Amino acid sequence: MLGLRSLLALILLTLLAGGSAVAGDVDPEAVPRIGSMAPALGLYAFEKSKDDEPRKAVELDERCGLRPGETTAVLLFFVDASGMDDLDKANEWWRSFHRHGLEILAVSVEPNPFQFSDDVIKGGFRFPVLDDRHGVVAKRYGVDRAPFSFLLNEGCQILGFSNNKLVEDDEGLAAAIEAQVNGQLGSTTPRFDD
Repeated sequence: MLGLRSLLALILLTLLAGGSAVAGDVDPEAVPRIGSMAPALGLYAFEKSKDDEPRKAVELDERCGLRPGETTAVLLFFVDASGMDDLDKANEWWRSFHRHGLEILAVSVEPNPFQFSDDVIKGGFRFPVLDDRHGVVAKRYGVDRAPFSFLLNEGCQILGFSNNKLVEDDEGLAAAIEAQVNGQLGSTTPRFDD
């Protein structure tokens, strides 16, 4: 019989299997491997302008170490204007899991972000939605289009990925996030591709 940790790893593998058989327009060789460090990123968030404060880029390594000893997982997902439902789903997960160590970063690959940025600001999301309209960060991750998501541990190592919408991976991804924030998947060197 499988132990709890093995069962949770199997759930994560099953959930992310869709990401392993990557869609035809995504080069599977370009997507970072499970267990590798996530590529660095630094992008500006869509936000209301504050004339008296300079804008500061949001960086992935700050999110992984944002709350040392408290951050246990990072959900990094790529979205475009058709993904407002994914932003809403991520907001639900932020409310459920943030106090347990989940950080969330959404990266917009919307090439024409002006209306989308208004929708994001009106959405009042609790996590940053970052502007990658030129696809520089998406290219580092081997992502040609949204949706695409990565689950990372607190050290920015990739635990898994998927090219499904978050709302399509709802149960499995929520279970994987919950397992990671509860320390049931491990955090030092998780490898699920062996």
